[in-house]
This record gives sequence, C-alpha cells and structure tokens, in this order.
Amino acid sequence: MSTSVELDKRFTTEAGDSYGTISIRVVVLKTKTKDDKAEVDEAAEVVDDIDEEIDLITAKAKTPLASYLEKQAYGKMCVVFLLSGQRHHALDKAYIAKDLGFKQLYDRMIIVVDLDGLSNHAQAEIIQGSRQGLFETKVYFAILDRVAQTLKSYPPLKKLQLDAEQKVLDMASGNEALKNKLDRLIEGHHAMAHGDGPGSGPGNAGPNGGASPYFAGGVNDQDVVVMGQANMGTEAQLPVLVAEPPMVAIRLHPDEPKSVMVTARPSKEWANREDFRVQLANPVDGLSVKEECIAEGCRVTLKFSDEDYDDDEDYPEGELQVFARFKDRPETRMLKLPVVVLKKLEWKPPAPVELLEEPTRLRVRSRQPVRIILDGPAVYVKVEWNGKESLLRGTSAKWRFEARCLSLGTFPQIGTTSIVNGRFELILYPPHGILPGNELDFEVTAVGPDRELRATFKALIVSPVDPSTPSSPRKITATAPQTAGQRQPPYEPVLINEKDWDNPNLIRWGGGDWNTGDAGRYMEPTETRPLLLVINMDMGILKTYREGMVKGKGQLEAKTVGERMNHYVAHIGFHLYQMYWENRQKSEKPAPEETDRPQTDDELREEVNRVGKTLIRLMEVAAR
Repeated sequence: MSTSVELDKRFTTEAGDSYGTISIRVVVLKTKTKDDKAEVDEAAEVVDDIDEEIDLITAKAKTPLASYLEKQAYGKMCVVFLLSGQRHHALDKAYIAKDLGFKQLYDRMIIVVDLDGLSNHAQAEIIQGSRQGLFETKVYFAILDRVAQTLKSYPPLKKLQLDAEQKVLDMASGNEALKNKLDRLIEGHHAMAHGDGPGSGPGNAGPNGGASPYFAGGVNDQDVVVMGQANMGTEAQLPVLVAEPPMVAIRLHPDEPKSVMVTARPSKEWANREDFRVQLANPVDGLSVKEECIAEGCRVTLKFSDEDYDDDEDYPEGELQVFARFKDRPETRMLKLPVVVLKKLEWKPPAPVELLEEPTRLRVRSRQPVRIILDGPAVYVKVEWNGKESLLRGTSAKWRFEARCLSLGTFPQIGTTSIVNGRFELILYPPHGILPGNELDFEVTAVGPDRELRATFKALIVSPVDPSTPSSPRKITATAPQTAGQRQPPYEPVLINEKDWDNPNLIRWGGGDWNTGDAGRYMEPTETRPLLLVINMDMGILKTYREGMVKGKGQLEAKTVGERMNHYVAHIGFHLYQMYWENRQKSEKPAPEETDRPQTDDELREEVNRVGKTLIRLMEVAAR
C-alpha cells in the first residue's frame, strides 16, 4: 500500500449536539505515472468549472481511483457513509472539489465516514432500511459540516493540495509564457522603436510625448500605493500588489530556490497591468531573481549560492522590490519583502519513540499558545506518548485518552486522530460565543488501570483577520522607478483557430478567409489599438505536428508540448514584428528603388508561410 498511497489517516470526532461520534478515514493515492500506463482522458484535466469537468469524465477514464471503486460507471462515488460495515450513502467527487476545496486531489481521494458511533436517536433519524441513501435531516448536515471542518484544515492534506496546484501552475503557463518569450525576442526593438500609432490620438505620443505608465531607467521619490495599516500615509484605492500566500519576509536556504507568487488584489486587476518590474533593492553576491508571469500573477523565484562565502561568514540580507503600473491608475503600486538567507541545518527525522507496556510519558509537541480562529477551521494539536498501540485496542482497552478545556465548560468535544508510532493529534473546533483575546487552558489525560498521565497546553482565541495584518491600500512616498514618455504597448499577439478564419476584422493578407496554408500576418497599429501579430494555430502543417506530439506512441508531456508551441508562436510573432518594421521603413522612403520597395500582401504571406514551415521542420529534426 505504501507504494500507491500518499496519505492514510483516521479521525474520531463528535458529530454534533448529542449525536454521538463519527470516524473519518481519508486516503489519498499517488498520481499515475508513465510507468503505470494510465490512459487518462483529456476531459479529466482540472478546469475552473468543476461541475462541467466532472460531467466530462467518462467511464473510459482511468484515474488512480479506478481499481479501488465498485464499478467504473460509479467511479464518481468516492465519499461513502458506512454503518456496521454496510454502505448507506455516497457522494461524488464534487463534494471533495467544492465543499472541501481539494480541486487537485478529488480524482485520487477516498473518504470513508463510519457512523457506528452515532447515538440511537441520530441513527434512527437518518438511516433508511433500504440503504438507498441517508435522510437529509439536520443530523445529516451536521455530519457533513463536521467532516468538512475536520478535513479542510488538516495540514498534510493542505500540503498535498498545494503541491498539486504547483504542478498545474508549472504546466499551465499558457499565453503569459508566450508573451514573456516574445517580449525577450523583441526587447531590442521595444527599446528603440518609434511610436506605433499616428501620434495624434490621446495616449499615442511618440518618443517625446507626455507622461505614460512605462518605467524608465532612473528612480525618484514619488507617491506609491502599498498594502498597509491605517497609521501609514493616506487612504488610497485598489488595486495593490500582494504576495500569495501572505508573508512578511522571504526565507530561503543556499542552493534551494524559493518561489513567491505576486499578484493583484483584487485578482481581476492583474489583467490591467501596463508595466511590471521585479528587482533587488541592492545587488547581493550570490542572490539571483527570476520571474515568470502566468495568468494568475507573477511567480518570482529567488536562489542564493554560497560558493564565495566561508563557513563562519554570515549570509547577507536583501530586499525584493516589485513595482507595477495599472490601467487608469496614476500611482505606481509597490511591494517590498525582506530576503533572509538561512544556513541550512541538517534535517534529522524525529527520534523514534520507545513504546512501552507501562507508559511513563505524555506531552504536547505543538507550539503554544495554539491559535484558534473564530468561526475558522479545526486546529490540530500534536501529542506524543510512549505506550504501545495495543494498549488502546479493543472494547475493553487498558488505556484511553481524555481531553477537555479547563477554562470553558461549553467548549466543543475534542476529537482525535489515529495513533502512529506514539504520535497523534487532538482536534479542536472553534467555540461560539467567546471574544477574541481569551486564553484557554486544556488538559489531555491518558487513563490507565492504576494511574494517569497528564499534559496541559494553552490556546488563544483570535479574530478571523489578525489586526496586525495590513488590511487597506495606503498612499505613501517612496523611491520607485521613474515613468517616462514612451509609446503604447508596441504589439499584441492574437492567436486564431479555424473558427476565427471568417472573422471580418482579422482577414488574411490578400483578402478572403484563412486556410490551412496560412501561418499568420501583422495588422498595422491605429489610434485605438497597437500592432497586431495574428498567428494561425490551425495551419495544416502545425496542426499535424501538434497532434503528433499528443497522440500515438511518441506522445509527449503537456509541459513539453506547451513549450514547443510557445517556441513556435514566439518566433513567428517575432518575424512578423520584424517584417512590419522593415516594410514600414521602406514605405517611408521618398522614392524607393524597385529592389527596396515595400513587399506586397502576397509576398508578405509567402514569406511568413515559408518561415512557419521552416520552424516546424527544424523542431522535427531537433526532436529526433
């Protein structure tokens, strides 16, 4: 089982007011690999609309759950409710994806809820004799709420979800990765080009035009907007730059890259950014910064190399600075995060606990005080004892655990997880009717036949939003990159497919609809839009090459396919950009020679088609 299971944990907790207890077992399977020869249908990939995605999964899709469920036709039912070992109810993957929020784990997670601990009146209220489902009464919904509250905050599950999300982000860079690649190719032209538009319309100033949102080389003191406390600066308006997850500093070890996602709040404003810059406040020997913009934000990766540092020499500290300009917003948005490099300590696994027939020790391992968020998820407190697990088994076990709150008699019943190698967790559920700032005392007791072992710990009740966390945009004065008069964005890549071939606003060179022989074209800028680089993604030879990468024996990983497509599109876009400037320079000459005249539409179309075919042939040869 260890070769196919990432997590297998059991929880025992109260179901609700006088309803008795329930036992929850959650199992997360490992993802299929190429060696497993898993044939997962493309429709099973995670998309934003979970309902649509779940409906698209067909009986042919083979997920890691396939061999564990009753039938492929019933493969969605991976949350089951048992009584006396018999299934009485089941939920599909939507419960894991939507109610629990584990959208990247729902196709490899199984949840079993054992109802044997329910009181007699609770069982009578929800159980049907036909076993065709539970009655959806208040007992049923109380059970669902407790399952969600218990699992949503369990740290190992949250970590698995974050790891899975990171893999998806690494693979789904999409158009932002293409834009970055194209930016790098056009950077020289971008810096030296003249204004794209006629120069007469608002916002289309030439090289000597007025203020615009684009960063120049220098810096000066200016108004910037940051996320801060009420005592900072003056009130400002959204958007602001934030780090996800929130952090006060970036801590990393030598030679171990550390990534942080920088995005906008509200998140929809990220699409309205007009310029973006990531930099270190001051150069730090050995510290490098790499950025990758995706649809949700910009992933900034820092790495520190200590080759030039002695063992007894302290590592330097740096500061990451992020600046952005947003559409129709006059002030620069700024985010600053200290960068702290920590010497790497050799990790040692926790020493195994010597388990005894006569236990002598019980202690709480979690850092105190434990923070309990009002109306928040369950909190897990780590506990360790040195008794053998056999002492807790059976209906007449020699030892048992008891846990209670000494400060609040109405504190919800405390649950426990299963014990592994002498370690387990207590599950604390936030109480109602208590004010933030209250400190509570708890006691956990191991009760044996002739003695008891006790341990105590403290918990602090905190508000859902910590008042020390910056909560509003504030305008302050700080040093930031200067803005200079520049052109509007010089280009915009436009990817079209067969369904767009008859679009009257995107006609091909020479007129008429697009076809499988067309690679792309450029459309000159106007007063209302920049230069458009139109690229046909359903060009015949390109479509055949793309299908060859994802089908048949030589199929490639999604990440490799995306990289090759971005490579092709970026280079076609770059060539279209060069064609535009070359043709424009020729047309501006007063009396061009016949050999130096601008190209006709037919000649432009033939040139870009030839370049497209050449690129594909080069990629085919390089892949052999």
